[in-house]
Amino acid sequence: MNAFHLMNFVMPTNCLMFLIAFLCLTSCGTGRRLAVQSDRQDSLRIEIREKTVYVRDTVYLRIPAQTAENTTRDTSSHLETDYAVSDASIDSDGNLHHNLKNKGRRVSVPVDVPHTQKDSIVYRDRLVRETVEVPRDLTAWQKWQMRSFWILLSVLALYVLRKPLLALIRRFV
Repeated sequence: MNAFHLMNFVMPTNCLMFLIAFLCLTSCGTGRRLAVQSDRQDSLRIEIREKTVYVRDTVYLRIPAQTAENTTRDTSSHLETDYAVSDASIDSDGNLHHNLKNKGRRVSVPVDVPHTQKDSIVYRDRLVRETVEVPRDLTAWQKWQMRSFWILLSVLALYVLRKPLLALIRRFV
């Protein structure tokens, strides 16, 4: 092989490599999309309120019935409470016998009792759009556009139908 043949073989190969490199660099890519933010918002909002209210209530306590005895050498004894009964007596040997018995009853005690109230309010925003028509006259440009449409349509019809119309006119003239 001589240098001329080698040159002819190298030249198309270089062009081919350049073309392949060019195609690889400029090939198709993924589509890029523009990020658009929409104006959508959540129209539902829930508000939870918690309130503690203290309510005056009455609690009934039961005092247990108890018995107590006491023996002493004293001549007199007196015991008295709001919830107990006491009996005292002297025995034949000279001892004082004392009996104490609680009255088995319930006692009322006022107490503040906490009550927790939970309240949830649901807010739903509604957007109402109304179309209000405002009466106004057409502008001169709008009137001209409306008239020119019909004029253009009739000119176009005459152009399309010119040969049959000319033939019809020639027949009667």
